Amino acid sequence: MLDINLIREHPDLVRKALRDRQMDPAPVDEILALDERRRALLSKVEALKAERNAVSKEIGRMKDPAERQSKIEAMRIVGDQIAELDKQVAEVEEQLNHCRHHPEHPVRAHPHRQRRIRKYRLTHGGRTAQI
Repeated sequence: MLDINLIREHPDLVRKALRDRQMDPAPVDEILALDERRRALLSKVEALKAERNAVSKEIGRMKDPAERQSKIEAMRIVGDQIAELDKQVAEVEEQLNHCRHHPEHPVRAHPHRQRRIRKYRLTHGGRTAQI
């Protein structure tokens, strides 16, 4: 599996390494787009959770039952939004992991045939990633 931090910080280096292995570098762009979407969804989820937590504390201090009930209903809607966004995050993470998966052993038509598989190491700035 390719390191997402390496792809984020040095996408051109990863593309070059893939081209050097005679592989298609197009998944790098897809990975970057999915990662950006995942990060955006996570920030929305965190903002909604922070709102829910703040309002929950506020509800605990409220005296008026009608106002309290309206806040509870509003937070149920926020909870549903959080659940929906969590589902979207899970889907994006699944797609992202599928794109990032880079098999070290390619699928062979005849498993009894043995081929020597070379592992390439990409080193940049003190970081090493195996591709």
